[in-house]
Amino acid sequence: AMKTQRVQLMRQMKEDSEKFRSFKQQKTKEVIQLKERDRKRQYELLKLERDFQKQANVLRRKTEEAATANKRLKEALLRQKEALDRRKDAQNKGMEGASARVKVCDI
Repeated sequence: AMKTQRVQLMRQMKEDSEKFRSFKQQKTKEVIQLKERDRKRQYELLKLERDFQKQANVLRRKTEEAATANKRLKEALLRQKEALDRRKDAQNKGMEGASARVKVCDI
């Protein structure tokens, strides 16, 4: 009876040891998988941040280019308007002189 009890106890200890080893192996595998998943997510996050930064830089550059182009366009339009105004003023002065000469001739 004592020997059978001892054999049963040894068998039980061996089973418990095997169960624990299996449990530990499973949990270790889960931890490795979780770490791998976390590593992939960190990489993906880094990639998304890099892409976002690139897009932000492109957007900033395009905005600056558009602002510069608008400024040049406004300056060109202003110069064009000033030239047109000068021409009109010159024409008006010429017309005033001509009308004055016409009036003088009428008398």
